[in-house]
Amino acid sequence: MDFALENLIQFKIEQDKKLYANFHYTIQIGFGTLDEMNLLRRKFRQIFPYVVSRIIFETPNYKLQVGKNRSQVILHRLLREVKLHFPEAFLLERKMD
Repeated sequence: MDFALENLIQFKIEQDKKLYANFHYTIQIGFGTLDEMNLLRRKFRQIFPYVVSRIIFETPNYKLQVGKNRSQVILHRLLREVKLHFPEAFLLERKMD
């Protein structure tokens, strides 16, 4: 392989690392008022005490998001379990906070 092509490939790899390092996956299980999300979070924590959960605000709703991982595969496994209790749950790709 010639030197210019090798450099181009290496440059692309480095750019992808920077781009994808800023993203993670999470699962959203609900949205609504703050009171509704606090109730939903308590229910979630009873069933999944080992999974991190957080309530975020994005106008005009509060959202309950659970799990956080760069691996989509790991979050898909969790999503299957979560959907048994929270059928409306879905996977999100988010920018790192």
